Amino acid sequence: MAHKYFSLLSSLPMLQMGENPAISAEYFLSSCSAFIFKNDWDTLCSLRLLPQKDVCLPDSSLAGKYMHWESALRNSLVRFRSARFGTDPRTFLRDDGSFEADADRVVIRAYAAVSPLERERILDEARWTKIEELEQGKLFSFDNICAYYLKLQIVDKWVSRTGEQAGKNLETASNEVRTASGQFMNPEPQKS
Repeated sequence: MAHKYFSLLSSLPMLQMGENPAISAEYFLSSCSAFIFKNDWDTLCSLRLLPQKDVCLPDSSLAGKYMHWESALRNSLVRFRSARFGTDPRTFLRDDGSFEADADRVVIRAYAAVSPLERERILDEARWTKIEELEQGKLFSFDNICAYYLKLQIVDKWVSRTGEQAGKNLETASNEVRTASGQFMNPEPQKS
């Protein structure tokens, strides 16, 4: 029988897309360390939103199923971008070659968005929805802990995207373009 994490999961604050989380990822992991068995702890600490090359997750776990779906989403992104730029997608496809129709639909919807920021928001909302779908019926389990951690990573990602930071990023990019343009417009004279 799988270990149940009643007290840990019932003590965690609710997460909402677009809202500051009441806890940090570091605090979450610190809170989990007293409750979770070693093998589950290693899995949790290695869990990221994006697939990691050297991390092997059980296929039957929420984390493993999510990573399979994330790989399918990334493969759909590669196929879509390759079609737009007329390149061969096989060079960039993830090794598992996974495909899921719902991931493909998300990519089509995301690329219909006006801005790259809105495109990323659509992709993250789809990630959130997939995580919630995968955790259905798994009350107080380690899969719920993994789902919470993945959602916390999504929330943290968006909290760091502020208008102030966007302005700084734009200024940095503009300066880099100006510097690069200046190098092309004023090449150093050749020595004879």
